[in-house]
Order: sequence, then structure tokens, then C-alpha cells
Amino acid sequence: MTFLAPIAGLIGAAIGVPLLLALYLLKLRRKPLKVSSTLLWEQAVQDLHANVPLRWLKWSWLLALQLIVLACLLAALARPAIPGTATVAARTIIVIDCSASMSARDGDRTGATTTESRTRFDEAKEKALALIEQMRRASGQRAEGMVIAMAAAARVAHSFTPDHRELRDAVQSLQPTDQPANLDEVVRIASAAALAGSDGNSLAQRTSLIIFSDGSLEPANERLPGSVDLRLVRVGPAPARPGEPMPGNLGIVAIGARRDAENPALARVFVRVSNSGDKPVQITLTCTADGEAAGLLPLNLPAATVDAAGIITAGEAAGTIELDRPAGGVVLVSIPRADLLAADNNTGVVLRPVSKPRILIVGPNDANDPYAAARGRFGIDRFLLGALQDMEPGELRPIDAASYRDVAIGNALVDYDLIIFDRVTPTPPLPPVPTISIGSNLPVPGMRVVTLAPAEASNAATRFISWKRSHPILKNAPLDAVLVSPPMRMTIEDTPPADAPAITPLALGASGPLIALVQEPGVRGVKRLVLAFDLIRTNWGQDVSFPVFISSAVDFLTGRGESAAGRAANTGEAITVVAAPGVKRVRVSGAETFDVDVPSGDAAGAAVPLGVPRLAGVYRCEGVAPGFETIVANLASPLESLLATRDSIVIAGRESIAGADRAGDPPKREVWHWFILAAMALLTVEWFIYAWRSRP
Repeated sequence: MTFLAPIAGLIGAAIGVPLLLALYLLKLRRKPLKVSSTLLWEQAVQDLHANVPLRWLKWSWLLALQLIVLACLLAALARPAIPGTATVAARTIIVIDCSASMSARDGDRTGATTTESRTRFDEAKEKALALIEQMRRASGQRAEGMVIAMAAAARVAHSFTPDHRELRDAVQSLQPTDQPANLDEVVRIASAAALAGSDGNSLAQRTSLIIFSDGSLEPANERLPGSVDLRLVRVGPAPARPGEPMPGNLGIVAIGARRDAENPALARVFVRVSNSGDKPVQITLTCTADGEAAGLLPLNLPAATVDAAGIITAGEAAGTIELDRPAGGVVLVSIPRADLLAADNNTGVVLRPVSKPRILIVGPNDANDPYAAARGRFGIDRFLLGALQDMEPGELRPIDAASYRDVAIGNALVDYDLIIFDRVTPTPPLPPVPTISIGSNLPVPGMRVVTLAPAEASNAATRFISWKRSHPILKNAPLDAVLVSPPMRMTIEDTPPADAPAITPLALGASGPLIALVQEPGVRGVKRLVLAFDLIRTNWGQDVSFPVFISSAVDFLTGRGESAAGRAANTGEAITVVAAPGVKRVRVSGAETFDVDVPSGDAAGAAVPLGVPRLAGVYRCEGVAPGFETIVANLASPLESLLATRDSIVIAGRESIAGADRAGDPPKREVWHWFILAAMALLTVEWFIYAWRSRP
């Protein structure tokens, strides 16, 4: 027998035993009386002798029984436990970790039909089924159980039920995923379930939350209620210690693609690989583009390290693969060797084809403009036209405001990738393509741009006093030397309407925002850039930063910049596509095949949520708009690829709050209630003895 809280028992003994003995050492305070004879007072004299201070205690059955009762209570306080299966709670929440690391093939070999180890997921299911069998055999109670699958999104596989066959079926139906685990959602669901009775009443009951996992979990910020007892049943190998072997797994944990600024046909694919083993590894990655060999990448991966606390730091290396792919395609990078986890051995991106943007630029063509002679065709700023022509776009069409209205009526705006309004305010509805508004208002809720009054404008010259230097539009365009005289007044509401787009100030002057980015909501949320000044009233056109700014803005708004060359999804995030016009159902095929209905009542181009991909891989979509036909879902999770195991988890900033079943240690069964029952029985005996001795 062991004690789980021996310190509490010792403290209780240090307080309780002296108090009990003190009761037998108290001196009775009697009032002296004169009597004629002591013949009838012999018993009183004996009691007086027994209460002399500092006298040794006399043997008493009552004292012995009371000491035994106190010992039982103190032992119960120390939480005695014996080897064996833990007692089953009346309500148990069973959580099965279905994340990617649980598919590692280093689980317990017990019960395996081959010499190869089972996955951690198989081991977790077996232990969960054993717990359900224990719940079924528990005598004198109808233990209820609930099953939760933990992955990127926690899912209730079965709500509370006393039917253990249904619980077994729910556990058996669970499948592993290539997703990261989300402990926060599990805590949130378990807390709500624990605070609600099985019949829906809001009555908190004592509930056991048992998590079957390898312990490779991000900390949870949610808190568990006090009525929930947490327990972690660790599966997989024991946690790594310094000098001991570690899981030998290689995984691609990051991938991205960019096109060369001077030669857009040249694409560079960046890859980062981790090594969780205790030995350095030399590996050559293979790269394919649309199934054809496209390159090799040799890497030298250092060994992982583990500190005294058991924290593993993976060895990492990164490299670049160059591809001549003007047509784009699906680029896959693979680790050509088998290891403990297969999901992180293949990653990919959908490489967009090289294309030049088609730009429509609209000018006011105002004959009364005092600067008309200095401006270019249709009243468009000459420096703006020159910067756009230097980009060599696919099409650059300048028109005036009257011609723009005709183009908008004819629904020809969708033929362009970007529309620039130079001192022209578009009338609603706004075009369904990205826009840049220069020196004019953009009619969107939550923002307004107005021209200053002449008296106010005469003293309103300003410089850029701050700007988001890390933003893709401004990171290569220093604004220190730019003078604006005068600016316009841009007002952004602190509490915009519910339907307002997201408005982000990018650059500020002395009088307020000068450049702002407007992002409309939705999967195809159009981006719009607003400049609250007339370019001809600045010195920016002559500055070297202006053409850099225009090029970055066009790339960012049209999605054709370097950072947008490759597109990939993550198994930890939901995927949304856009349906083609008239399509009622989208079919997705690849690692798994399923159909998704297009939301009824939506117009053409409706957003269709596909959910979080369960497995990593390449998916083909039918019935979607151009650009959404192919999706690549990658695991790309350093934590999952690390394959570390832990004997504790962190919830609400508290670590090691959950006990763990360690390899080689038998589970403990607490028996403190036995000692409580024994104390109650002995108290009953003590009361009978006292009553018998006190009888007349």
C-alpha cells in the first residue's frame, strides 16, 4: 500500500494526536466541600487522583479505540492506494486523441499480431475499451460514459449513456487524423458536459475526465470546473530523458513558394525539415511538379536534443528548390524513406501560373482642373501612368469617368484584375475586383474621405510620421522624404456598422490616416487601397519609392506577388471554396471523397465550407470556380512531427495537474473510503463501551 498524500496525513497527525491526549490530561476543577465522612466519596477521591497533572496515562479501552479511530481518519487523509484498477466514477468522459502524432507506429506491442508495433491510436482505443469493460463490471452502480474525439476540432462521438455497448461502438468507430490536437475545445466541451446532468438539469456531478493521449498537446487556456477529476493515460513510449533514445522521425514542417521578381517563370520552393531522432541524418528530398521529377534537395539534419526536464528540441534544416514552371501546377516535396509517421513525409503547394495583371485606370478628365496641363491623358497623374507602364502589365487601359460608367453597366469590370480611380469616386455598387482610390472618397461604411476647406488646406502640409513597415505594400517603400500638401481628411469610425469591411490604417500623417487598406468580408473578400491625397500635390511621384510602392500594391491586391506564388492548406484549418455558377453540389476527391451541398439561396459564387481536412494530401474539387480546382492539405506541424510523449498536460497555466499511467507502474486504486468506514464502525463500538461504563 502507498499513500498519495502522505504530507497531509502527517500534518493531521501532528495536530490531532496531541489534542486527543490532552483531553485525558486535563485537570478537573472541583469546588472544595467539608463533609462528615469520606466513606461515600471514595469514587470522587479516585477521580481526583486520576487527574493529577503530569501523571502517566492509565490504560483505557476508550483511549485505545479513539486512537485507532483517529489513525483511520488520518490514513484516509493521506489517500491510501493499492495496486489495482482505479475505481470507476459514476460519470466518466473518455477522450481519445485522434491527432497526427497518434498515428506513429511506436505503440505498445502487446496484443499485436505481428512483430511491428501498433500505432499509438490503436493502443489508446484498446485502453479505452478496457476502461469501458471495467465500467460495465462495476457493481452497485450504473456508470455513465461519454466519448469525445480530439483533433483540430473536438467532436462528441457519443453523449452520456449507461449503455456500455454504445460506448464501445463509439470508440471503435473513431478514426485517426492528420490534424493537430486542440485541447482547449476538449476542456470546453467536457466542462459543459460535467456541469449538466444526464437529464439536462444544471446540476454539477462528480465527473472523471480521462484523456488517452501521448501527451503531445498544446497547453489549454480553458479551465476545468472543480467537479471534474482529470487523468491522463499516456500511450506510446516513455518520455525521453537525457542519454536515452528518442523517436527517430523526419518531417517536413514548413513549405512555401515564391517567384523571382526579375524572372517570374522561375519559382523557388522553400522547405524546412525537422529531425526528432538522437542521431544526425543525411537526407535527399525529391520534388515533383504535376507528377514529373523537378529536382532534388540534399539536407544535413542535426540530431535532436533533450534537456533535464524532458523537453525535446528537434534538429532542423532548410533549403530551396528552383523550378522553371511558368505554367504553374501542383508541386510536391517528399522524404523518400519510411519512418514512424507517414503524414509529414509529403507536402506540397499549388503553384500559380505566371500572368500579368490587367489594369483599368480611371481619371476625371476635368477641363477646369488648375493642374490639367501638368496631368496626363484623362487627367491621370503622369508619374502613376509611368510606374504602371514600367511594370509591363498584361493590359493597361486609361479611361475617363464617363466611359467607366458605360463599362460598369456592361458588366465588363470582371475582365480586369485591378481598377485604379485617380480623383474619381465610384458610384455603388463597387466593382467586384480590387481597387486603388487616389485623392477621392471610397463609398464604404465605416470610412469617409473629404477634401479640406481652402482656409484649412493652406496650413495642412504634412509628412508621413509613421507607417506599417512590415506590411507587404510598404515594406520596401520608405516614406521619410514624402511631403503631402495638402492631404485630405480620412475618418475611420471606431465602431463601424455590422456590415462594414475591415479597415486598417497603413500610414499616418499629422492630421490622421493617409493610406488605408479596406478588406471586404467573405472568402473572396475584395481588397481596396485608399490614398487620402492628390499625387500632384506631393513630391512622391519623383521619389524612387513611388514605383516600388505601386508595384507592391498591385502585387498584393491582385494576389500575383511573390508571396502569393504558391497556395496550400493546413490540416488544422477549415477550407472554403467558391462554387461555380449554377452548381448545387461540390465533389471533393483525394485522400478521401465526399460531397458538399452549396448553401441554398446564395447567388453565383457562393462560399462553400469544406471543413477541416481529416487527412493530408492532394484534393481535386469539381463544381468550383476557377482557381479552386486543386487543394493541397499539409500537416506541417512541428509539434506533431516531434512525436514527443509527456506524462502531464497543461491546463489554464497549471502543469502536471493530471496523473499519468507510466510504463511499468501498475495503476493505483484509492481505498481511503475503507478507512472512513472503519472509523465509523469503531466510533460506534466506542460509544457502546462508554455508555456501558457510564450506566448507573
